[in-house]
Amino acid sequence: MGLTAVVAAFGLTFTGTTAAQAIQSFQIINVKKSTNQIGSQVIGSCLIRSAGGTCTITSGKSASRDIQLSLGVTRGAVASGLSIGAGGSISTTVACSSPALPANTSWKARKMGTKYSYQVRKSESAHGVVTTKTSGTLTAFNPYATRIACGTR
Repeated sequence: MGLTAVVAAFGLTFTGTTAAQAIQSFQIINVKKSTNQIGSQVIGSCLIRSAGGTCTITSGKSASRDIQLSLGVTRGAVASGLSIGAGGSISTTVACSSPALPANTSWKARKMGTKYSYQVRKSESAHGVVTTKTSGTLTAFNPYATRIACGTR
């Protein structure tokens, strides 16, 4: 009869792990934060075909929230440690319009947001032995809904 069955037979509640199971914990450490960063993701673009043409990139574009993982930590745990949402993307609420541009020029909108660098520290305890591992430097990008960067580059 396993431990769960023995506990249930005596009407007790058991929480935690057995001695044979490892207990893991994660910490997000060495966090650095840079606001108002232009991300690499192009969220909208248009090609001006005729000289003097213009275009408008409308609101409602999807900007991805990027979170790097390591050592088995979950996306939600990293997001919580950085105090950001864990969802995969946000929808922008702003638009931008180009000035008159030369023919064959692309007008692009890129996401803007806060860029984070951090490390994950994993502690694991099994059989009375605690081991700790630290990841290399990881990054996350949390986009703004109300800001985008527009231009020809």
